[in-house]
Formats: sequence, structure tokens, C-alpha cells
Amino acid sequence: MSGNLDVIRALDKHGYLTIETPHTSYKCSNHTINWFVINTEMFQILIDRKYFDISAIENFALRYTGETLAIVLNSMPQPLDETNAAKIWNIVLNSRDPTIFKAINPVPESLKKVISESTVETIRATKYHDLDLFAYIFDNVVALTDDIKKQIFMDSFFQVSEFDQTSIAFLKYAIEKGISFDDENIHTFISHALANSNRPLLNYILDEWKPEYQLNNMRIQSRAGTKDSKNFFTMELVDKLVARGFDIFLYYATGILAQGTEDIFFKLWHMTSSRLIVQNGRILLDYADITESLLNHAVGTCNSTILNFLTEKGLPADYTEYPDLIEWIPIHNLPANAYEFTAALEPKTLYNERYWEGLMTEVIYGHEMGQDFFELIVNRT
Repeated sequence: MSGNLDVIRALDKHGYLTIETPHTSYKCSNHTINWFVINTEMFQILIDRKYFDISAIENFALRYTGETLAIVLNSMPQPLDETNAAKIWNIVLNSRDPTIFKAINPVPESLKKVISESTVETIRATKYHDLDLFAYIFDNVVALTDDIKKQIFMDSFFQVSEFDQTSIAFLKYAIEKGISFDDENIHTFISHALANSNRPLLNYILDEWKPEYQLNNMRIQSRAGTKDSKNFFTMELVDKLVARGFDIFLYYATGILAQGTEDIFFKLWHMTSSRLIVQNGRILLDYADITESLLNHAVGTCNSTILNFLTEKGLPADYTEYPDLIEWIPIHNLPANAYEFTAALEPKTLYNERYWEGLMTEVIYGHEMGQDFFELIVNRT
């Protein structure tokens, strides 16, 4: 939220922002927002007109950028005393701006003291998006031991792992600082790279940092709905992961498989076929039953191609044995192929009356669907 800058400019032009007693607190009128980012020019105008009491800056529910924090700093008495330094440090720790550290660098002497005496609890409670800030804390907070530094890094990495270059920069810094990572940590990094479709991070780990590292023992749980998985999981990437020893079939088939990527599924099925058994209406991988995991994801993505493939491999076409599959169908967010999916699977008795009632509800509430789909629903209900 940046606020209405034009309104503030107009009020300032006509002198309405000049008040006798500056405000000593501020909270956004939108009660669903605890903190908001204020426009830089607007903030400068309000500070210049002494609309805010700068000595009470800690009472303002604002999330600062490097630019707005610089305004605060420039408005405080200099040199900065320890009380104001503590207020500035609190603002820095609550900011999510990736350039926040630039506003306090070079760090004033009083602020250096406040930072160095920060508690472990305070540092761990912060979500870091600024590598420069993170690095300064690592080097200057007295209470941080090597073990605590690693814990803080791992917490912070999860915050930035979805951002391509930021996650790489954080990881490179930790490596340069001599933090040691075991297999579990490495698997965590790879897992987050996969879950966030972060190809640069994955390539950095596998090609640059750990070019000989094998993934044979990596066991990570697939995450349905992984960000941009259709475009991320190319045949080239799958081949790369398989070549490094990653047992990818279950991960891909129960969490990544999307419309238009069936060719990868078919390839992985073929590669894993010696470990797959279809018998007595069940699909076994290394003798572990994966039937419902496969069906749940195929149904959840309305992928009739995969369901028909599983039927050809020996899975019964009648799905009455799996009444809970209905819960996986995204009735309120149906994909473009929903009609073909529904029409193809009606004979499989996958759907009970709740499904058709749900579809009719979507029709009533104006969900756009083609004429054929509409007629199928109306005739069925």
C-alpha cells in the first residue's frame, strides 16, 4: 500500500498538513493490514511538515524501505544517540526490504553498539531478505556462536529460497563463511529449489557447488501444486536428476505431474517398470501400495490421459473402491479440460451425487463453461 500521493500533495499545497501537535502514533485504518509500506515522497512531505513526531517513530505501523528509513535517519538529531539507534535497529529488523541495510551503512557508532549487543532471540525472530544486513549481523553480533549462525542461516534460507539469485547469494555467503552442511541440509536445499521451481539454485548446487554429489539416498516428499512445475520439470531436468541417482518416479507422479507433461510420466514409468507391479486392482512400487497417491494426483489435475493409461496397465476402470477421490477434484477451480475429463470418466463411476451437485452449484454461481459441459451437467443432474 503506497497511500494516495496526489491527495497528500494537494493537502500540502493548501497548507492543511501543518498541525500544532505532531502525531505520535499511526496505524493503518485497514484492520486487515498491521504494517504497510508508505510512499517515499509522501513520507518525506509528512516528515517535512512535522506531521509525524520523529521521536515517537517506533509507534508508527509502517514497513520501511531503504529510502524511507534514510528519511527517518536524516530527521533525527545527529550524532545518533543510543535510544534512537535502538529505534532504528528495530525498524531495520522489521523491514522486508532487500536494500534496507544501505540506509544505515556506514553504520553509526551508537548503532554498532546496539547491533553487537542484540540477543539471539531477536536475531532469530527476524526474516532476512537483505544479504548485506545478514552478513553484518553474522560478523558483529557477539552472542552468535557457529551453531547458532547455522540455525539462523537455515531459517533465513527458507525465506529466500523462492527467489532465484537471492537464494544463491545467501548460500554462497554461508559456504564462504565456513558453515558446514551435511547430506540432510543439502537435500533440504535441493527440495526447496524443486518446490519453488528455482532452476538457477538447483543448477548452482548440482553443477557448481556439488558437481559430483549423488542423489541416490535423497528422499523428499512431493508437493502437489509446486510453483510452475509444468514449465520447470522439463525432460532435460528429469534426465539430469535421474543421472545423479535421484529416484524421481514417485516424487514426480504424485506431486508434479500436470496436464501436458504426460510424456515425462510415461518415460519414468518405463524406466521404473521393473519395480512396478499392477495386480489385484493395486499399483505397487517396490511392493509398497501407491495406488491412491497416483489416483489422487491424477484426479486432482483432471488428467484423464494418466487415468486411462493406468487402466490400460491393469487398474480397474470402476473407481467405486475409491470414494474419497471425489475430494481431490478441484470443483471450484476446474481446468480447461474439465469437460473432457468428466465425460471420459463418468462410466468409471468415479463421481457420486455430491460431485454433480457441486458442478451444478458452479453453474448457478456463474462459473463459465462450454455448452457441451453445461448440457452434460444439466442432463446428469
